[in-house]
Amino acid sequence: IKVDFNYNKLISQLGCSVLADGISNLVQLEDLTLWFMRCPGISDAALQQIGRLLGARTSLRNLSLSLSQTKFSEGAISGFSEGISQLCKLETFCLELISTPITDNGVKCLLDDLSSLKQISQFKFNLNLCKSLTDESVNYIIGFLKKQSL
Repeated sequence: IKVDFNYNKLISQLGCSVLADGISNLVQLEDLTLWFMRCPGISDAALQQIGRLLGARTSLRNLSLSLSQTKFSEGAISGFSEGISQLCKLETFCLELISTPITDNGVKCLLDDLSSLKQISQFKFNLNLCKSLTDESVNYIIGFLKKQSL
């Protein structure tokens, strides 16, 4: 399933709730692509809800998610990554956070939660144009890749 909300100024917390309800009925969902690029309505609460929604889809094997050019806080990344960390069958994970406010601590939190996913064999993490990141994030990513043997 591919859901593309790129450049959609109307998607909001309510839209994420409707999406969550629709996907919640897909018990055997294995492949999912969600693109929210440039959706100003993707708030902290929406991002955490997306994480919970995805975490409940334990059958997911392939997940591609773009949150590029959205705005969220450090706390939202934590709630989001806790949900994603429930995907015990996840093999392929692509996450785009291009030009977002994610910080080194957010990258660390996300990767710490994802390190519990031992089935990941393909991983793409795009952090282009994230102005708050330093070399510390590169070290977290390298450490994650080594732990995962990727």
